[in-house]
Formats: sequence, C-alpha cells, structure tokens
Amino acid sequence: MKQVNVLCFFFAIAIMAVLTGCPGPEVQHPDMGMPGDAGPDSDGNSDVPDAGPDSEVLPDGGTDDLGQDGGTVDPCADPEYVGTECNLPEGVVYSRDSFLCATMIDYDSWLREGASTSGRITSHEDGGVLYSTVSFATYNPDMLSLSTGFSYFTCGPDGACWFNWKNPASHSSHCKVSFATDCSTATIECWLPGASSSTITHAYYVGPA
Repeated sequence: MKQVNVLCFFFAIAIMAVLTGCPGPEVQHPDMGMPGDAGPDSDGNSDVPDAGPDSEVLPDGGTDDLGQDGGTVDPCADPEYVGTECNLPEGVVYSRDSFLCATMIDYDSWLREGASTSGRITSHEDGGVLYSTVSFATYNPDMLSLSTGFSYFTCGPDGACWFNWKNPASHSSHCKVSFATDCSTATIECWLPGASSSTITHAYYVGPA
C-alpha cells in the first residue's frame, strides 16, 4: 500500500510540472562552430572575415595570358584571327579625307589583270569607316586569308585600302591596294605570311555596274 502511495506522489509531481511549465534538464550540445567564424582555428590563429575579392581574381580584371590589362584582349595578337580591326598598320589612324576613289569602289566594275570580264566591287560604311571587298585583290597570287567570309579591306589612310597589316605574325597575308590619282588603275601588293618580298598585280576601272 505504501508503494502505491509513493507512485501516486511522483505521478502527481510530474503532472504539476507539466501544468506549471517547469523546464526540464537542459540538454548540452557539443560546440559546432564552423571555420571562418572569426574564432580560433585549429592552428591557434583567428580567421579573417572575407571582406575583399576572391584571391583567384586576377588583378588585371581576369584577362588571359596575353598581358592585356583592363579586361581587354587584342584579337590581332592571334595569328589565326582575321578581322577589320587588324587591317591598318600599327599606329596608323583612320582617315578618309585623302581617299579620292571612294565613289569608284561603290558597286563599280573593275577589270583585273589577265581577266576577260570585269567584276563588281562592293563597299559599305560602318561607324564612319569605309570597308570594301576589293574583290580583284583576292586574285593576287600572294593573297591568303583565313577568313571564312569576305575579306574586307579598310579604305582611306594614304589613299589606299589595307588588309591585315597590324599583326606581323599572322598566318594570313597582308595586302595594300593603291589607286592612281584619277582612280583609273589600282595596284595590288600582297605579302604571304613571313615573306620579305611581295607580288604585285593590277586592275583597271570600267565604270558603274
């Protein structure tokens, strides 16, 4: 009988604890601090909060190994690349003032040397710069271009049209088309990659197509 009274006593205490919201014994958890919490590390040092750029970001903005700063890469440094931005010689600034033959390459016909029929030259402006296919130049024996499309010349500086002159290590040729003062004759001069001598051909103006 006494044992029953003891059980009833403990049962009553348990119910009272539930009703009054008394907290039970606190469960202790191991410290789960993560690395990088500015606390001590396993080596005894303190973590430094990451407040700056990632250590792997290059100081030049993430450019490649060509050494160009500011996040820019010169495509003309790639010997496999052909583009209009590589046409003018290094240091030559575009100017169309001295190019008097612009109206003669605007869908006009020219007869290339050794041909029996004439062909049309097309040209267009982009951003104030005059570009032309100068199609008769592509028949020069030393004209070699890796371009998969039209090989556009930049026309203007020194009264001529230029192709791929900026990159001397290019795997494509570099060419220059010079015009007579009356625009009746064009002289095409091309250098194969690495060549010291060029091949010269000519073309003759026929008239509007």
